[in-house]
Amino acid sequence: MDLVVSLDNRYFNNKFGGTDVSIENKNEGFTHIFVSTFESTEGIAEYLYHPAHVEYGKKSLPYVEKFIVFDYKPTIVKL
Repeated sequence: MDLVVSLDNRYFNNKFGGTDVSIENKNEGFTHIFVSTFESTEGIAEYLYHPAHVEYGKKSLPYVEKFIVFDYKPTIVKL
């Protein structure tokens, strides 16, 4: 099932992912990352409860040991 194609893209901007390539070995056991961007918090809610996302979760979660979710608004940080 292609989750992105199934979603109404009014709020959903893009999705990308990859595997850990860090040489620091600080991944806490996590090996993959998937990132989705949204226009608004309403878009996050639409994605979270969309039937295609719910179905994808049901099919994929049995193969996932653990996961982390971060919802945030990008902020410019001056270092």
